[in-house]
Amino acid sequence: MFGRVTRLASDVDPSDLTDMLGEREVAIHWSSEVYGDISVRASLSPQDYLAALDAHASGRPVEVSGTLERLPRSWVLISPSSFSVKGSE
Repeated sequence: MFGRVTRLASDVDPSDLTDMLGEREVAIHWSSEVYGDISVRASLSPQDYLAALDAHASGRPVEVSGTLERLPRSWVLISPSSFSVKGSE
């Protein structure tokens, strides 16, 4: 999935890379050929969350892999991996 981070939420100090138990969630705007424009939520590791924060602040897109799942009112990326921030477009 490739898109821009549109929302960040953390129930812990997002800069505390030692706190592995806290929830760090982002929403990524994805333009899918199959589903159209959708917002996909993903829970990230502390390091990936900080990278997502930087991408959001600088307006750079991100890319992440995982299993897309449709919930009753939202889309979620299960087991996100290979998170990366792309150069400016």
